[in-house]
Amino acid sequence: MSLNLIKKWLWKAPLSKSMALFLIITLTSTVAWAAEKKQVNWTIYEKARQEALKTGKPIFIFFHFRCEDFDRVFYGTFCDPAFVAISREFACVDVPVTWAKGGAKGDLAGMGWLARYNPGHLTFYGVFLDPAERIFDYKYKDCEDSNQFGGWDPNHYVRLLRNILIRYSRWLGQKALKEQKFTIASHRFQVLLKYSGEKKDRELAKAGIAQLEKIGAERLKKAQEIIEAKKYLEAYEALALIKENFAGLKATAEAEKQMVQLDGDPVIKREMDRARLDRKARPHYERAVKYEEQARYYLAYMTYKSIVESFADCPSGDEAAARLKKIESDPALMKTIKAEEQKLEAKKTFEMAENLEKNGLIDKALIYYQKVVDEFPDSYYAKKAREKVEELSSY
Repeated sequence: MSLNLIKKWLWKAPLSKSMALFLIITLTSTVAWAAEKKQVNWTIYEKARQEALKTGKPIFIFFHFRCEDFDRVFYGTFCDPAFVAISREFACVDVPVTWAKGGAKGDLAGMGWLARYNPGHLTFYGVFLDPAERIFDYKYKDCEDSNQFGGWDPNHYVRLLRNILIRYSRWLGQKALKEQKFTIASHRFQVLLKYSGEKKDRELAKAGIAQLEKIGAERLKKAQEIIEAKKYLEAYEALALIKENFAGLKATAEAEKQMVQLDGDPVIKREMDRARLDRKARPHYERAVKYEEQARYYLAYMTYKSIVESFADCPSGDEAAARLKKIESDPALMKTIKAEEQKLEAKKTFEMAENLEKNGLIDKALIYYQKVVDEFPDSYYAKKAREKVEELSSY
């Protein structure tokens, strides 16, 4: 049965007109899709792609064909983004057999959606913005009919990508600036200046960059105030953030200059190194202080010792050393700490003996049980160890 007969039957079938129309469109689209895919000579495509990988040069493979109930359907197969780019300016996306997400590089990064766009009689498959944003309205109609590879001027595609890029940069630059995503805004406004010759676009980009320069200058001023307060690491990180967020702008050059000055001063560099180390040490120090406040002196003492050994050259290390000295100068505290240390050591030795016994190493287990009795005679574990020595010695 032909497709047309099936459509006529559906239209006359006892269905609502909307349901019949839906089924006709679905059936037609499915048949058209299958017919189109069948016409694609993927062997030729793969050969061309392999050639591109060898030479590193762009390939332009375009094929488009007419289908029933569609005036024209266009499929574009573009260069592989991992290897080639058009004019070294525009990243390309490879369209697979199934149309899904793709990836783009360079100025088109973040635009790597492969989507179907139908502005009317023309259906175009290629590089689009995220469909959820609903901002793409470029109608491209300059397509020559062809059922073979080639037959289309690659410059058409370059111009298409340029227009997509301009639209995207215009929209995203303003959106990113509003959301204070300055890195994205800066990049997109600079791209807009680079590629658009429209007066309106250039004025918008210049205004956006001017606003970013103002924000960058304000942040530089704050960083300078932090330097004057001698919080050098905090200032250095603020400058690094300016450098990252305002790339290509005046603020970046000034931030880099001040970072070099801070790094180049031996005294300041040492202070920054101490501050970095202190960030690692501080949580340990605060935990030790908490132990001391809870009268868990053994844990506090051991934590302070660990900080002094591992983080000596930083404020937390200095404070830990002072607290350690104070504890060691208190005989009563040191007696408590020593008792706790012996208790833990006795427990550890007793557990080792138990493990040896469980593994059938009775002679070695006896040695460790006896060690508990000899070295920690007043401990809770000494009593249990004596019982074990008597029990195992009778074997």
